[in-house]
Amino acid sequence: MFSHRTLFIALTGCLFVAAFAQTGQWRWLNPRPQGNALYAIRFSDAQRGLALGRDGVILRTENGGVGWQV
Repeated sequence: MFSHRTLFIALTGCLFVAAFAQTGQWRWLNPRPQGNALYAIRFSDAQRGLALGRDGVILRTENGGVGWQV
């Protein structure tokens, strides 16, 4: 049987790890697909369009939105 001290140390360690594991905010580093929020999409014709998003991201399509290039 575990002693009270061993149990206390184990539970304290688990709480410590859980508390610090949740403090950071994540962010896309290598987005696949593109990971930024998109705010506007406009097409100049049926094939060509632009999408504008957070952090200045600009996506371009020339095939009606089937594929996008940064």
